Amino acid sequence: MTIGEFKYSLPADLAAEMPTAGYLISPNAFINARILDGQQFFIYCTGQQGVNAILHIERPLFLFSETSGVYAEQINTPGATTSQFRDYGAGTVPISFIGYKDGVRLSGNGGYLFDLYYYDTTPNQAPGKSQLLQKNYTLGNPITIPVSKKGNILITCTPADALPPSCYADFNPLTGSLINVRVLPNDEDYSQYYKDPGSPSPRAMTSSPGM
Repeated sequence: MTIGEFKYSLPADLAAEMPTAGYLISPNAFINARILDGQQFFIYCTGQQGVNAILHIERPLFLFSETSGVYAEQINTPGATTSQFRDYGAGTVPISFIGYKDGVRLSGNGGYLFDLYYYDTTPNQAPGKSQLLQKNYTLGNPITIPVSKKGNILITCTPADALPPSCYADFNPLTGSLINVRVLPNDEDYSQYYKDPGSPSPRAMTSSPGM
């Protein structure tokens, strides 16, 4: 079903309500100049069926991670932390968040203040509360997390004046920035699953890799 046509500019009846809404990306040089000037773009739809609504408004700030799904090793020491994680291979890598404003990558923090929060999502059916991981985070810097317990951790980066949901159950992974970390157990006896029961047990890590 065709809902309607896309408009390149904000209709006059909504201009007073949303004076900073801006324009949809277009081949039109005038419209593109407005976008480059920092005005938000939107998708507006109207049609014969009475549809008359804004479908999408661009958020000027976009935070994400290029390492959004990683693994860490549990370290059997109280208070243990790590800043090295496994992504696609056997080697370890750091994790971090980066940011864009109006489609342009931020230099440093771009004048913003950011905080890191995390949720203990183990088990998923009983999600945890948000916990502050780091205040005044600088985009691009490696992130360190606690790994004395096995399980799942979800890290999110937010502007300091915009707290994340207090509970993981209310966190939207489609719109929120995230890094999902699986902390692999090192305090379990898996010898019953060995093909050769006489094989020695893997050596549990006692310090952070690369530290």
